[in-house]
Amino acid sequence: MQKVIHIAYLILVLDITSLFAQFSITPYLAKRLGFDTIWFGYLQTTVGIIQLLGGPVFGRFADLHGARAALTLSSLSSAVYFVILGCATNVPLLFISKLPAVFMHGMPGVQMVVTDLTEPGNRASALGRLGLCFGVGMIMGSSLGGSLSTRYGESFAAFVAAAGSLLNAALVVKFIPAHTKKWAETDSATDSYVLHHCHEFLPP
Repeated sequence: MQKVIHIAYLILVLDITSLFAQFSITPYLAKRLGFDTIWFGYLQTTVGIIQLLGGPVFGRFADLHGARAALTLSSLSSAVYFVILGCATNVPLLFISKLPAVFMHGMPGVQMVVTDLTEPGNRASALGRLGLCFGVGMIMGSSLGGSLSTRYGESFAAFVAAAGSLLNAALVVKFIPAHTKKWAETDSATDSYVLHHCHEFLPP
């Protein structure tokens, strides 16, 4: 169970790294396409509205289909987001690139995994480490996005972020249980059974 939680922390770091790389890529790209301050504000507002609308949909999807499906959807949406962003050569395509953000909710997905797989007594500290993961991803993403955009161009930086999102999807499919609630309950029941019957195997 601890291994899954540690993998979930890594998934969050990669997700936030890609997210903050986007914050470094988009201003360069918008400037190259002739955006002024007002239009750049419209672009960022569009992302906020799309994610606001997608939050409840993503939450319901996670409840119905489990953490693995939800995080896979988030990671693949992020990959599509960055691929379109890397191919954006005009204003309409730049706005279209923001549409996959409707399902980009890696943080809530990882919170779901950590909450389901930790004991109540350890849950607060386990969730608190998500803040550390967020900070690490923020630093890495900002530095990576800015450096790659400056040296190799915005498209290259976006495609690197897309590769990171695909790596995240692979980690989710490989390590995250399909339904963390059921998995945690089964694991807990097994432990209880072993503790309850261990006296049968002990010498009198």
